[in-house]
Amino acid sequence: GKDWHYSISATGGYAKNTIKFWDEAPGAPEWQKSTGHPMNTSLYYEYDGVFKDWDEINDIANRPNYDGITKDLRPGDMKFKDLDGDGKITPDDRYRSDRTNEPKWTYGITGNLQWKNFDLSVLFQGAADSWTKVYWEAGDIGNYPKYVYDKHWSIVNERSAYYWDGTAAGSNTYWMVNTNYIRLKNLEIGWTLPKAWLSQTKLISYARIYVNGVNLLTFSPCKDIDPE
Repeated sequence: GKDWHYSISATGGYAKNTIKFWDEAPGAPEWQKSTGHPMNTSLYYEYDGVFKDWDEINDIANRPNYDGITKDLRPGDMKFKDLDGDGKITPDDRYRSDRTNEPKWTYGITGNLQWKNFDLSVLFQGAADSWTKVYWEAGDIGNYPKYVYDKHWSIVNERSAYYWDGTAAGSNTYWMVNTNYIRLKNLEIGWTLPKAWLSQTKLISYARIYVNGVNLLTFSPCKDIDPE
């Protein structure tokens, strides 16, 4: 009917770049070369659980050798996949991911609804295909985040990860957080005062009362930091 008015609009974007030629490090494995990948990508060990106890660490016949990155394995330390299959975990076992902290997809949806003197407007925005490394405080100058406390290895909590502090294994997929999200960025509800009310005074020709909220809801696998 004539009392109802609405509009919906959507925007979206996709952005990707590819390195056509790059001076690669001499002797780098094919899976680590940056040519053919986006700019600003990085190398990562692939997280593969943790060593749950000393028996698993001492079972050297059934696990890769970690001397290439650390000689001090302890229960709770992360395990990594032996990507080149040589029985050792070395820097050559890192792989190059195409994901960066810059999302390839961005989008937004705007909706407006009006009924008589009432109006409602909403804005959803989001991004996809991105991740970021979370640099958790190591505790030297402050406290650990609750996430590290909850996930820290213990005899009871043997499936969680120990923090690899100061080792070459710091760049691994365990610390990478998926920052895809969709967010209710803005919501506004308003009421325009009837003109008949305002006609009683010559001081005001238009007045509207509204309530506005920002960042009201966020849907994302990333729970510990703002994915945006």
